[in-house]
Amino acid sequence: MLVTGQEFTESKPNPDIYCFTAKELGVNVQQCIVVEDSTYGIEAGKRAGMYVMAHHDVRFGFNQSRADEIFYDFLEFFRKIKERA
Repeated sequence: MLVTGQEFTESKPNPDIYCFTAKELGVNVQQCIVVEDSTYGIEAGKRAGMYVMAHHDVRFGFNQSRADEIFYDFLEFFRKIKERA
């Protein structure tokens, strides 16, 4: 399944893209993990009621403080996902 922001009238931080995708997959939003880096993306994930993991990024001055967790590389991300399973 491919879902893009072009399918929605509002963009992030509106959570519609995340809520729609969870519904289409048949999963509860509380079972979902959002991977983001941007302030708006993180906010959209939180508004959707999902757990948000942010990829640490200082290049664009994003505020990542609302993320539930921050990871610094994808090896760390996969380790954290495995620990949650």
